[in-house]
Amino acid sequence: MNTPVVISLFIFLVLIFAIGFWSSRSLKNATGDSFLQEYFLGGRQLGGFILAMTMIATYGSASSFIGGPGVAYTEGFGWVLLSMSQVATGYFVLMILGKKFAIMARRYKAVTLIDYLKGRYQSKWVVLTAAFSIIIFLFSAMAAQWVGGARLIESLTGLNYTTALFIFAVSVLVYVIIGGFKAVALTDTVQGVVMFGGTLILLIATIIAGGGIGNIMADLTAENPNLVTPYGAEGGTESDLRIFLLDTCRCRSCWFTTSNRSCDGL
Repeated sequence: MNTPVVISLFIFLVLIFAIGFWSSRSLKNATGDSFLQEYFLGGRQLGGFILAMTMIATYGSASSFIGGPGVAYTEGFGWVLLSMSQVATGYFVLMILGKKFAIMARRYKAVTLIDYLKGRYQSKWVVLTAAFSIIIFLFSAMAAQWVGGARLIESLTGLNYTTALFIFAVSVLVYVIIGGFKAVALTDTVQGVVMFGGTLILLIATIIAGGGIGNIMADLTAENPNLVTPYGAEGGTESDLRIFLLDTCRCRSCWFTTSNRSCDGL
């Protein structure tokens, strides 16, 4: 067992639980609709920085730190190029959908996405389909996150997988149930700062350990020249890349409908 890591993990968990209990104080005097607003929406008073950190921490999941780097190591820059297409998602969510959803949600007095769909479409089938889809796909996504978190704790501390999974699951459930969305957002903020700082330190350490970016690129090229091309480790053609860029731009043009740009010139 790695004692320093276990101690660090324990301190971090204490901090997470403290945030959960602190967040629960705003729920004590809340009743009815006020309680729902506080528990599920954090009272709609969390601010831009917390929103940004929540989005970063949400994106920075097990796939970002475990699965994604493994695939990038195997497939090369082609995978990195593909994953970079997700960057536009944040702008899409906040700039295009965010404000509109906020206005409409207040109009419908919606607390959850299902409330919004019910108010917008007035159809029980839309509500049932959306609820069923969320349950199925959210469970699938969360299963991957829990496995990833447990594997990370297992590798860092030396604890067995079952114990690591139990620690991860209990930690998440406790602060979410006790503190509601405010606890989630605040812990996401802490975790977002930690992940950003850790990623920056890891990047610098990797460049130093690899002898500089030029040396790293040379080693990758010597191992497989395709790793440093946009086509991936297995190679590809310019047409493949053009198709990918064309599809990406088409999606972007659908999102930003006010733009007159197109990819017809590609």
